[in-house]
Amino acid sequence: MIKFLLDKPGTGKTKKMIEMANNDALKVNGQVVYVDLDNRHMYDLHTNIRLISVRDFELKNFESFYGFLCGLLGENYDIQKIYVDGLKRLIPNLDKSLDEVESCVNDLSHRFGIDIIMSASLENDTPIDFEKKLLMEA
Repeated sequence: MIKFLLDKPGTGKTKKMIEMANNDALKVNGQVVYVDLDNRHMYDLHTNIRLISVRDFELKNFESFYGFLCGLLGENYDIQKIYVDGLKRLIPNLDKSLDEVESCVNDLSHRFGIDIIMSASLENDTPIDFEKKLLMEA
């Protein structure tokens, strides 16, 4: 399953993602991974959550991000949930629409039986044209 947490900048998406990840860390049997731009939320996350800073991985486009996710899953079969905070911040040159991101990542999610929750900031005029069931409001 894949879900998006979409809203305007500064509306509390990161806070909600951290809260959701912390709750899941206490409930799931597998591992919870939190992908962020840096380590600044290290002390906000439960100690059972693996925090990964993408700054060291130089993600340049969606293909490198997808490869990064595949590498995570290939390295650890115990991953049950992946939280990706600030998709558009993590990939400076995001060359895909959210529709295309959803399609590719959803396939990965189903293939490995994991949940992926991603947040992204939207501008006022950004159209949301994929299914509403994928959305979670901040």
